[in-house]
Amino acid sequence: MWYSNEAKHYGHYFARTRIAVEQRSFVWNIEQFRSFQESICEIASSSAEQSMITLKYFPSCGQNSEIFIRVEVCPHDPQLKNSTFLLYLMDTSGNRTKCLNDEIAFGTDIKTTPFSLTFSKEELMKNESRYLPNDVLQLYCECDIGTGIVLEETEKISFGCPLSIREGNLTCNDMKSEKMFLEAAKILIGNLESSYKENSLCDTKLKTKTCSFLAHKFILGAHSPVFKAMFTNDMRGRGTANV
Repeated sequence: MWYSNEAKHYGHYFARTRIAVEQRSFVWNIEQFRSFQESICEIASSSAEQSMITLKYFPSCGQNSEIFIRVEVCPHDPQLKNSTFLLYLMDTSGNRTKCLNDEIAFGTDIKTTPFSLTFSKEELMKNESRYLPNDVLQLYCECDIGTGIVLEETEKISFGCPLSIREGNLTCNDMKSEKMFLEAAKILIGNLESSYKENSLCDTKLKTKTCSFLAHKFILGAHSPVFKAMFTNDMRGRGTANV
């Protein structure tokens, strides 16, 4: 909960926090790839013309003297919560190959977060006709950036309710009973409709000024207190078949 005061009542609380997310997708070119030492990409906020995150690409030596491309993520906005990054290599045909998929949780103690692409510089150089046209490495980036909390609210509070009867806590027996009741009601409605259409077991005739209809006393009585009174009191013992 977000409240600092101690709760005076104990019960069941349902609270919700909503975090605003900005989505970005773009292509970044690292030019003069054979000799580059650093390439910097700025991701700007949609609400202000200032950088939220800086992505710094640079070569770094790995095992067996292989050189890998590192990506250093540096957030500038203290309100940022987290971010996910997807990076793809783009070839000359426009096909994409995933080379990074990671998530960052930002905090006051996190200044920069480094990642490595899955392909080494040597592997890319071996396939330069595919990945390095004109000595340019093309990367496609997708990122979701949590920019801050936009909603904090308490949706539901219940006191003194046993766990078994709280909303959303129906047991299997409860759901089975409800299903049986619905099925029985459906069968009953079907039987009544069939009796009405076929005029079966009619025990009275309802007369109007122009015509008469076959009917069932129990249905008329159930729908009208007037008919119910007629059938149970006024016509008791008379054996009449017309109303």
